[in-house]
Amino acid sequence: MELGRSAEVADRFADTFVAWHPVRDALSPSVWDALLEKLIPVEHLDTASVYQLLGLASRGSPRGVVRMLRARIRRAAGETSPYQPLPSVRPEALVGFLAAPDHEQMLREIRDAFLQLPPPEASWIPWLYSLASAGYGDTGLRVLRQWIDGGGVRGVLAACELLRVARPEFLLERADFIQILLARANAAGLDVLETVQTTLYDVVRRVATEGSEAGIVGSPWPPLVQIQEKGRALSEDPGLSRVAREFYRGLTRLAEERITDARGSDEERLL
Repeated sequence: MELGRSAEVADRFADTFVAWHPVRDALSPSVWDALLEKLIPVEHLDTASVYQLLGLASRGSPRGVVRMLRARIRRAAGETSPYQPLPSVRPEALVGFLAAPDHEQMLREIRDAFLQLPPPEASWIPWLYSLASAGYGDTGLRVLRQWIDGGGVRGVLAACELLRVARPEFLLERADFIQILLARANAAGLDVLETVQTTLYDVVRRVATEGSEAGIVGSPWPPLVQIQEKGRALSEDPGLSRVAREFYRGLTRLAEERITDARGSDEERLL
């Protein structure tokens, strides 16, 4: 059965397949790969049943999922019709990647592709890295550390770019990693440090935009409040370096500014 471009047809196909409990758990990686290949032309993968299918496939053939998504990224560069190469599913939904015996090598290949691909394709690699690392889990961060520690200025900046699509909770919960990244950037020079800080601050700017687009009225966008509160605590943490504390002070100020802007927009909408 060929799916063509239709996301609706792909959703029905995935729904039928997900229901085959005895069959799906016994599939070989090659069968998974053949099923995943059918998804390459589909206009987008953002349906509930396709999310479930991808979650199962991340356990049955993790490399097959990555190959399929990279094929979609290549296809997107030449598409003239609406085409979204990667799913918007939360990375944690694809936890099957974490059990792959060659997970670290797979992540290194995705990481290295970021510097090898033409810009239209490379722009999707941070999203793919986030998915394949299940939201920048320990293995994903270990692979980025290899660039940060041994890749010079280029490695520091490239690793930071791969973090561009992180969720704000990552900045708050992995202060240990952020501190190392900032230390390497600071050692490389003020211009490198400022570039890294700006890239990480863009995470907050993106979250603020999401809140505005959601049309939340009457209270600040909850993720911004979380950034404000936890960022302030981290800015006062004596266990962090001076550079890290300054970063979290800036993060807190940015969240406060966005909360103030949101309240002003709320007042205008309510008038």
